[in-house]
Amino acid sequence: SDFELTPYLKEGENKLAAQVFKWTAGSWCEDQDFFRFCGVARDSYLYTRAAKHIEDIRVVGNLDDSFTNGTLDVNLKLTDNLQALVELMDAKGKAVGSITLKGKEAKGQIQVANVLKWTAETPNLYTAKVTLQDAKGKALETVNVKTGFRRVEIKNAQLLVNGQPILIK
Repeated sequence: SDFELTPYLKEGENKLAAQVFKWTAGSWCEDQDFFRFCGVARDSYLYTRAAKHIEDIRVVGNLDDSFTNGTLDVNLKLTDNLQALVELMDAKGKAVGSITLKGKEAKGQIQVANVLKWTAETPNLYTAKVTLQDAKGKALETVNVKTGFRRVEIKNAQLLVNGQPILIK
């Protein structure tokens, strides 16, 4: 869970306290297959963001019907009416495509020729580097998102990944 603490902060020193419950309604669901000691069970951290920042990023890599070329669908949600440069890089750091998106909620696509497909056996990943920019093009924030290109579908009662049948045991 994320909590917005900004309204509760004051100038100077602040104290952050967390109340930890040993047993809750969620304890049974979360701990049904292993024993857990009481206390904070997951990483907790406190961070700050600039007033103008990237609120949400969704990138989805799809393949065309030949399973050769890819399309990266990009959806951005920004805190203000700004622009963002989205660069797609392969595993070696080479840029394979880019797009500039503008607006508070922006959508776009990057076309990639001869894409390396993602499978469980060959988990080829690309990096979508999203850079939020002000009106002059100065970088305000950069976020990297790992993504892969694949197509999962059912045809003739057969489960296919990138056009190849798979068997789930």
